[in-house]
Parts: sequence; structure tokens; C-alpha cells
Amino acid sequence: MRLSEIAQHLAELENRDPESTLIRLRNPLVKQLMSGTPGRRVKSPVGYDPLELLRARLLLAMGDIPLTTTEMGAANETLNQPPALRKLPDWAEDRVIPSGLKCLVNAARAGEDWNLILVIRIFEGERRISSFIAPAGEGETASRASRAVDLRDGPTIARVVLPASDLIKPLLGVLD
Repeated sequence: MRLSEIAQHLAELENRDPESTLIRLRNPLVKQLMSGTPGRRVKSPVGYDPLELLRARLLLAMGDIPLTTTEMGAANETLNQPPALRKLPDWAEDRVIPSGLKCLVNAARAGEDWNLILVIRIFEGERRISSFIAPAGEGETASRASRAVDLRDGPTIARVVLPASDLIKPLLGVLD
């Protein structure tokens, strides 16, 4: 899948201009967080796995908050790592939890609502972000538990809950 195709899907979904969506995706802040395979020739377009369409959707939503490059990178790492879960979901194959992004896909396909939760703190004069993926409902419990480290990591200035399942569900058909 090319970046222009990703932009087309997102533009249709968000009722935006495809060209302006492509410009947002080409922004180095976003593009560096997506993984693609270079084309055969120097000027050939980069090919992206269809799963990157979902990553792009979440990254653009984070950009609308707005987050800094470093904060988006930290939140993107949450999509790359398996989430720490208290209970293994029914859809976990062979009792293995996949990356955060694949976890969101599996949960959405199973009809579950999951969130990407961002906790922004001020520590030694700088904004710091921590993020995690959790089923809707459990996220608030986990968010409250994270307050225990607030004193060590600085006071919380914002908790942002991105409804990840709602954001990616309309795009799941593209993956098939």
C-alpha cells in the first residue's frame, strides 16, 4: 500500500481533502513513525503494510491533540509493544499477546472497545508522556493506579483517552 492510498482511505473516512491528508502523512513527525519497505529503485514509492493504515489513523489523531514529536514517538512505542494486561483476552491466540496495534485490531474484530490512554506530566520543567492500551473501563482503573507514581514522575497535567477501537473499526475491511 502506498502512502497516497493510505491518505485516500483516511481522507474518505474523515471527510477531508486527500491531498491535505497526504501532506500530513508526509510530515516527518508522522512518516518517521510508520514502517515501510523502500521501492526497488531510488525514486520508487515506499510500500506500507495495510496495518500501517491503522497506525496512521492513530498518529493523526495524536497530532490533533497536539503532541510533540517525542511524545508521539513514545505513544507509538505503545503500539509496537505488547500491552501489559491483567487478564488474557479470549481472542489471544496460543495465549500470546501481540503488539499493541495488532492487539487493538484483534479486540476491534472481537467487538471489544479499547482505548489508547496518554498521561502527560511535567517533570523537571519538561513535558513527559506515558501511554498504555487497555480495554474500555479498565483504562480508568489503570489510569488511577498510575497516579501512585505521579509524585515521582511529576504532576499529571493531562490524561487523554483516544477511543482506539472506534478510530480503527471503519478501516478493518481494508486489512482483509
